Amino acid sequence: PEPLAPPVSSDPIDTDTGFTSIDSGFTSAAPAAAAPVPAVNTAELEARSTQEAEARAKIQEEAASYLKKFYDEREANTQQRMKTNREVENNSNSLAASNGVVSSDGIWASVISLIDFAFKTSDSTTDLSKFKACLFAAKGNANMNALA
Repeated sequence: PEPLAPPVSSDPIDTDTGFTSIDSGFTSAAPAAAAPVPAVNTAELEARSTQEAEARAKIQEEAASYLKKFYDEREANTQQRMKTNREVENNSNSLAASNGVVSSDGIWASVISLIDFAFKTSDSTTDLSKFKACLFAAKGNANMNALA
């Protein structure tokens, strides 16, 4: 069999000649060298760069003062929150201690004192031994951490 001939189209865009007319306006010559900058423009450019440097320094100074103010306020708020949290914790601990909830052995001993381990569920398949073991392990770790 003979090879097929390329399709013939009457559309100029589909032919090579359609593209050559578009590309013919461009040359690949190197660009001309830049003309020297006149002294008048140099003085104006130096004045502008000085103004820009001053404006940049002013903006950087304002930004630095804003950041300092922000971090000072943040630190003050953090200290206030920490103080408030300590007061709330002390109040809740003293309230819990007055109710007999908090044990002198620590928080986990208090948790264990609140749990009735003799509790039997109606479902005989429920095993609470792992739960009890976890609580006792937490109590033991809390005591070890208190000694450290």
